[in-house]
Formats: sequence, structure tokens, C-alpha cells
Amino acid sequence: MNIRNRVRFLSIMSVIILAAGAAGATFSVRRVNSLRELQIATQATLGSTFRLLSETSTLSSTAGLLHRHVNAWQDTVELTAEGIEFVTTHPALDILDVGDAIGNVQRGWRFSYEIFTDTREPLQTLLSRDVPGIDLPTGLDHLEAHLTALTVTDEEGDPVTPRPRSELIAALAREDFAPETYDEALQFVRGLQLRMSSGSTNLSYFVTGSLQELADTIESEAELVVRQTIVVTSLAVTLLVLAAVAGLITGTRFLESANRNLESRVRERTRSIQSLLDFSRQGFLSFGPDFLVRPEYSRECEMIFGRSILAEDIGRLLYGDSSSRDDFVDALTLVFEGRSNAEVVFDLLDSEVWIGDKVVELEYRKIDDQRIMCSLRDTTEQRELRSKVEAENALREMLLTIVTNHADFSNLLREADDLFVLLDHFFGEEEKKGSDAVLHALHTFKANAGFLRLDDISEAAHELEQKISEGALFADYSAAGEAFSSLREALKRELLLVEEHLGTSWVTREESVVVPRGELENLERRLREIHGEDHALTEHLRMLRMVSFRSLEPRFFEMAAGLAASRGKRLLPVEFEGDEITLDAEVSEVVSSALTHLVRNMIDHGIERPREREVAGKPPEGRVRIVAENRGDTAAIMVEDDGRGIDVDAVRRRGVQRNLIDPEEKLSREDVVKLIFRDGFSTASVVSATSGHGIGLPAVRNAVKRIHGKLTVTTRPGKGTRFVISIPTISDSRMAG
Repeated sequence: MNIRNRVRFLSIMSVIILAAGAAGATFSVRRVNSLRELQIATQATLGSTFRLLSETSTLSSTAGLLHRHVNAWQDTVELTAEGIEFVTTHPALDILDVGDAIGNVQRGWRFSYEIFTDTREPLQTLLSRDVPGIDLPTGLDHLEAHLTALTVTDEEGDPVTPRPRSELIAALAREDFAPETYDEALQFVRGLQLRMSSGSTNLSYFVTGSLQELADTIESEAELVVRQTIVVTSLAVTLLVLAAVAGLITGTRFLESANRNLESRVRERTRSIQSLLDFSRQGFLSFGPDFLVRPEYSRECEMIFGRSILAEDIGRLLYGDSSSRDDFVDALTLVFEGRSNAEVVFDLLDSEVWIGDKVVELEYRKIDDQRIMCSLRDTTEQRELRSKVEAENALREMLLTIVTNHADFSNLLREADDLFVLLDHFFGEEEKKGSDAVLHALHTFKANAGFLRLDDISEAAHELEQKISEGALFADYSAAGEAFSSLREALKRELLLVEEHLGTSWVTREESVVVPRGELENLERRLREIHGEDHALTEHLRMLRMVSFRSLEPRFFEMAAGLAASRGKRLLPVEFEGDEITLDAEVSEVVSSALTHLVRNMIDHGIERPREREVAGKPPEGRVRIVAENRGDTAAIMVEDDGRGIDVDAVRRRGVQRNLIDPEEKLSREDVVKLIFRDGFSTASVVSATSGHGIGLPAVRNAVKRIHGKLTVTTRPGKGTRFVISIPTISDSRMAG
């Protein structure tokens, strides 16, 4: 073969070798690129799954706008679904032995996706409808806490229908669920939390683990393909000599660059995943029948317990006392042995425990017959934040009530001065006398402070009221003296708060020049003697002392609504009707206190609970009316409810027990009912901050007597009770001493 033919042969062989080398290199590069694309998609999907875990956790714990978090969560669910669909159907999977991992990803995601899809409708239900009494939108934990605070029970401990039931059903009802009580609504929310937690747990343990396994396999396969390509290219370079060397160098550099980029992206994705795990602040661990923690636990567990917990006893980790630990072990042993339903046992376990100075929320899930998973979440900060928010809300409500009812607040300050003078005199005397007058004044002061949301003062007054009653019974007032000091401190503390937020002018006792009432009456009398009864100056001076009865209307709306809610009752807004009448300012204060006692008594004793009213054929909302009628020189003020009425037989029995009436004496219903105005008389079996001392109605009787009025009462069983206060309105009326 001549040189030309040899050159031609070598050229042809070089072309063939070059083509074969190029084809092999191209095939290898395409495999690497395909694996690289699959690797990036897998890491991106893995990142979206961890972001979905974080956002699912945020739905439960956020105190911010739930709409934004729900929308982001739904977008992440769909993004994760698209990523998993892309990864599990990628053509590059044909060259990998990852069938089990792909199957785990598909099955695990299908389970989580079904759970997340089922929870969308309940979440949208919470977002699109207003739930009365619930400050939406907030996270599920805050909603659960609020529903827990709103859940009330009847006297037998059974959950009762919240107010108003129709709005609650409209807000939370679905085709397969219609809550009747806040307790059922609470179970609805807890069920939603459990489903979200179940989806997150499945996603964390099965989908993310399989995706990570897939990513590791792809990385290993990519490195193998790169090595194979380098070998093939090296052989081609040997045959192609210098020409192929350039191609080999170029191809090698390209492949090395691709490999470096792939490794860089893997490291970046790994850092992102680690950041998401650290951000989620969720602890996961599992244990078996030996109750020892297995190696697969999250880093947050070490943050919670402050150390490595590998192979430690879970019971000792969670409980410091042996009794609680033994109960925990006994309960879960029933689950491992298959003798009890796991979900029932998990519901009975503590949902929160103290670990050091941390409050940790616990949830359990049975993975299989030999493994239980426990998720832990440090809720200490959320608890502190919740307490702070509640305190700020209470302060804001108190200040708003004071600003709205400035006149009532000023009256309370003057009433406090008079009360403390009375109390100082009472405790200053060696022989304690006049305890009834002190108790009457305290009871009225407590009611007025409660209306203005001065809760510390109201509670301290209630405590002092109880201690004085006990002191009168046992002739020992030492505890009452301490309660008196507590009341003084509570008043000082609350007034400092008002002064700090509203200014000094709000806690001054007087807002204008004060003229003693006696001097004003003397001046008025002299003017009548000089100018006559109908003189304009006389009339103007008299009108200075007059206030409109309608000015009392706003205070009863809020006071009645708050008291009814605290007693688990439903009440329509208090109705003010009748004539426009004006009263002497001091008389108006006395009437206001008397009406406060009557309305509180009606709500506490007269108005029934919603279920009891429905059984009696009444609407669930009770009704209280205040009607004023001008009768010339007399004003008649009627207060009535549509409740159960006064139990005359119970009043009679109580009167006999207290030796107020003779068991053989035949009294009319009217005479028996009058017993309710006796000092210390009460049919209540439990003394509360609202009633039970037998002070309220006697205080009303004494107040009406002071202004030369008349108090009557009529009642009908099952229909309601009516009190009528008749008072003179003539200008020279005097209050009795």
C-alpha cells in the first residue's frame, strides 16, 4: 500500500474513529445532560417538599394573615405535584435502577396530596366565612386556642350551644359536618390540624427520603458516566493523535465543567434544604416497643432536649416524674401489643409537656406495628406571645370602655372615695358594726367596676366582699383586712394604667367647680322665695341638676352582653323604650346603680340557657327591656325579662330555712316574693362574682328608699319577672339619709 493509499486509509480510519469518538462523546454528553436535568429537577422538587412542610407548619402556628399563607401553601402543593410528576416520568430514569424509590415517591405523594386536597375546602371555609367570636384569619393553633377559650359547658359539664348558633353553623358547616357547639367546632379544627399533620408527616418520612435517595443515585450515575466518557475519549485521542487531542481536551474540559456545575448545584440545593429544616423548627423522632429513640430523628430534637437523644428512653425524656412516665409507657404498650386503638390512646396522652423551661407540643402517629413516630414543637414563644396579646387586648378594651363611658368612670372615682372612707371607718373601729352597709356599697362598686372592664378592681372587691361576709360569720376580720389592702392596691394599679395611657385629667375626681348639694338647694329655695316657682332663673338652676334618663342607655348594652356571654347565655340587645324623662343628677346615679343590680340579677337568675329556652318553646336569645314612663310628678321605670320567673316555692323554702317566716303561716305570693329584698337572702347554691351573697336586691331596695321611691315586683313562672321603680321627679325632692 503506497503512502497515498495509506494516508487515504489513515484519513478514512481517522474520520471513522473521529466519527465514532464524536458519536460516543455526544452520546455520553447527552446522558450527562439528561442526568443533570433530572438531578436539578429532583433537587428543586425536594426543595419544594421542604417548603411545603414549612408552609404547612405555618398554617397552624402563624398569627398573621392566613389568606396569604393559604394561597402560598396551595401554590406550593401544585408546584410540588408538578415537580414530582416531572421527576417520576423523566426519560433518564430508564438508565437508572431506582424503581423502588420512584414507587415510594409516587405512593407517598399520592397519600399526602389526597390529604392536602381534602383540607383545601375546610381551609377555604374558614377563610371565606366569618365565625362570630373568632378573630379570623389566624393560624389553626390560634383558632384552636380561641375555640378552647369559647367552649362552655352547662351545669352537668356537657358542651352547650354557642351564641349565635346559626352564624357558627353557616361559617363552619359542610355537607358532612354541622357543628352544634364550640366544642364540636373545636373538634373540627383539631381534625383539620391532625390531617395537615398526617400529610406533613407522610411527606417528610416517605416522599423526601425517597427523593433524596433518587438524588444520590443520580449523582453516582452521573459520576460513573463521566468516568466512562473520559476513558472512551482517551482511546479516541490515542488513535486520532494530535487532532483528537484537541477534541479530547475540549471534551474533557466541557465534561469537567459540567460536573463542577452539577456538584455546585447539588451543594447549593443541600444548603437550601438544610436551611429549610432549620427554619421549620419541627422535631421528629421514632421509637419501638423498647421505648428507645431510634437514630432517625431531626436536629430540632437536640435543640429541644439540649443534647443528643440517640437510644434514650422516650418516657424519661418527656416526663420527670415516675407516675406520669409509667402511665405513658402503659398506654403505648397497649398500642404495640395491639390491644387498643392507637388513635384513641394518642388522644388520651398529653398534648403538651414541660421540658426544662420549654413548653413542647406533642403529636403521635403509628408508623407500623413496631414503630411510633412523635413530632415535637417548641411553643414557648407562641404561648408568651398569646399571653401578651391577650393582656394588650384586655387593656385596650378597658381603655375603650372608659373613654366611651367617661361620666361613669368619673362617678366610679367618686364612689371609690366614699367607699374607702366607709371601709377605713369600718376597719378602724375595734367593734365591727355596719357590715351590711359596707357589703351593699362594695357590691355596687364591684358591679360598676366590672362594667368599665376594671377587672382587677372588680375581682379584689369581690374577694373583700367574701372575706367581710366570712368575718361577720366567724367574728374574725383579719383576712378581710388583707383583702382591703389588696383592693386599695388594685385601685391604685388600675388608675396608674389609665393615667399612663389616657393622661392625668382622666383620673381627677372632679371636672368642674364643685358646689355642695345643700348649698345649691338653699340657693334654689331662696330664688323661689324671691322670684316664685315659675321664674326662669329658678327653673334654669333646677335644670342644671337634671340629666336625661336616656344617657344611661349605652352602659347597659355592653354590660349585659358581656355578662350573658360569661354565663353561657344568649341575649338580645337591652331595649330602652318609653318617655323621655330627666332626673336629678344624684338621683340618676342611684337609679343607674339600682338598674345595674336588677339587670345583672335577671341575666344571672332569670334568663335561661339556650337549650332550656328552646325546650320551653322560647327563642334561644333572652330579652331584657327597660321602659320609662312619665306620670307627672312621678317617673316609673320598669325593668322586665322573659326568663323563668321567680321560683316562689324555692323562696318560701329558703325563708323557712332562715327562720324568716313560720312554716305554718299562709302568705300570699306577693308577700313571699318580698323576701328576696331581705338582707342576705339568696336562693343561689353557689356564690360567684355576680350573685349569691343576697346583697344585690336589698341594695336596690335601699337605694330606691333613699330617693323616696317605691319598688314593686311581679313574676309569672316560665314567663318572666318585672320590677317597677317609681320615684318623684319634683324639684325639691330630697334623698333620704
